[in-house]
Parts: sequence; C-alpha cells; structure tokens
Amino acid sequence: MNKVNIKNNKAFTLLELVIALLVFLVGVLGVLQLLAITVNFNQRNRDISLCTALAQAKADELLQLEFTKSVTNSSLDRGGVIPTTPYAIPFLPTNPAPVGGFSDFYDLNGTLLTKATVTKGATQTVPASRYYVVQWQICDGCLTTQPTACTAGTPVCATGTGENVLKKVTVTVTAMSPLLGRSLPTVTVVVYKSRIN
Repeated sequence: MNKVNIKNNKAFTLLELVIALLVFLVGVLGVLQLLAITVNFNQRNRDISLCTALAQAKADELLQLEFTKSVTNSSLDRGGVIPTTPYAIPFLPTNPAPVGGFSDFYDLNGTLLTKATVTKGATQTVPASRYYVVQWQICDGCLTTQPTACTAGTPVCATGTGENVLKKVTVTVTAMSPLLGRSLPTVTVVVYKSRIN
C-alpha cells in the first residue's frame, strides 16, 4: 500500500483557490469602478466643451443684431431669462421656463432642433429630444451705470445720457446629461454691445 505524503503535495487546496479568486475579484471591481468614473469624466468634459462652443456661437450671433428696437426678431430687444439655479435642470420650479424667441434646443450631437423663431416672449415649446438648452437674456444699460436686474423699470439712465447706450447679453447653455443629473454641465457667457463707436 502506497502512502501519499501530504506535506510534499504542491497542488492548490480549495481554500487557496477561493482566496485567490477573492483577491482577483476585488482587483476587477476596482478597475470597473475606475472605468465608470472615467466614462463620467469624459461625458462631462464633452458636454462642457460643446456647451462652451454653443454659448460662444450664440453670443456672436446676437452681437451681430441691430442695437435698436425693431418690429422683427432682428434686434437686441430686452427680454429672455437665464437659469437662476445653475447646474440644475432649466425646467424645475426654481428656474424660469425658457422664453420664446430667447431659447434654442440642440440634440446630443449638437444639432439644432428648434430655432428661436417664435414671437419674442411667447410660450416656448420644449422638444422631448433636447439635450442642450440654450437660453439668453438681453438687458439695457446706461453709459455710467449697469442695472442689477433686467426688469421693466430698468435701467434709469442718468440725466443727459438720453437713452440706453449699452446692451448686456447673457447666454447660458445647460447639458441635460442623465449621467450627471445632480450637477449638470452649465456654461455662461456674458458679452456687451455698445451704441457708442
């Protein structure tokens, strides 16, 4: 009868195999978590880049409009709203709803869905497939003072200036990312246009 010498047995036991698998799974889970974080960072960076490009493009487009009031949508008329709570969904009760003539909507790829062609100040229909929400506000300014709010009574220009000589344009773009729902990527660009050359 042959006796097997257990001390010289070099094979893995079941316990050693289970421990090795646990160590391997902990490593794999760490790599998967790192992968998920990387995907979120890449999505946020992409959204911020496209938000910045859309905001700058809209600011450039608005600066090309006529300074004075006109009957068409071709002038920098006072109005519009921007989100009062940044990094949040623009349609929440804490934020004013987009205003017609002062908002555009883009899909995930940055393709325009609807252009602000409705009458300024009218109710704006928000497409279900929107991903980027572009909102802007135009305020009048005086030669020496700037209004703190863009309301119907502002600005009250100093005597002698006669009329508003400055337009403040604020453009805010929000990416409606489902991955980043708690802090949505948002970019705000502020530009001024002067009547004085």
